[in-house]
Amino acid sequence: MVDNHVEGEVDPSYLHWLFNQAPLKVMPEGSARELRDREEEIEVRIKQVRLEVERNYRSTLDILSNDLKNAREELAQCDAIFKERVRLIQKRAEKEHQSTIRTLHEDLGIVTGAMEQQEEEYKK
Repeated sequence: MVDNHVEGEVDPSYLHWLFNQAPLKVMPEGSARELRDREEEIEVRIKQVRLEVERNYRSTLDILSNDLKNAREELAQCDAIFKERVRLIQKRAEKEHQSTIRTLHEDLGIVTGAMEQQEEEYKK
C-alpha cells in the first residue's frame, strides 16, 4: 500500500482502491442520542400505560366491590322480607288451622250430642 513508509508515498493503485470505496454509513451525531431519547420515551410511555391499566383495574375492582356490597345488602333485605312473609303465612295458616279445629270440635260436639240424644230416645 505505501511504497515508502518514511516519505509516505502511496501506491497509485491503492489510491484508486481507496477512492472507490463505498461511503461508510456514518450516523449523524444526534442519531444515537435520538434513538436513546426515543427508547426512553417508549419506556416512559410503557410505565404510564402500566399505571393507567393498574388504576383502571383498581377502579374496576372498587366498582365491583361496591356492587357486591350493594347486592349483599339487597339480598339481606330480600331475605328479611321473605322471612317476614313466611312468618305471616305460617301465622295465618295456624289461625286457619285452629279455626278449622274449633269448627271440627264444635261439629263433633253437635254430632256427639245428637248421638247421645238418639241413644236416650232409643233406650226409652
